[in-house]
Amino acid sequence: MTADFWLRMALGMFVIVGVWNAFAPGMILGWLGDWLEKRVNEHFLKPVFTCTCCMASVWGTAIWFLTGGDLFYWPIFVIALSGLMKFIPISYLQK
Repeated sequence: MTADFWLRMALGMFVIVGVWNAFAPGMILGWLGDWLEKRVNEHFLKPVFTCTCCMASVWGTAIWFLTGGDLFYWPIFVIALSGLMKFIPISYLQK
């Protein structure tokens, strides 16, 4: 793996935690998160803003391709990013 891969991992981690935090109650997009949680199925919300491990699929894919990643390493990146997000200690931010 190259340095670009690890930079993308760090970027993905920060984007996921940032989006997750922005949708938390009392934050800038908290109102939208509350509104969506009342109207949209939980399975659709998890990869967008409610589950950091699940968010790696959507946000990791966007980051991977927007930063010039190739199709071959994309699944490896998304799986690794999801695994990394499992170890990020965000329990203190829980809703």
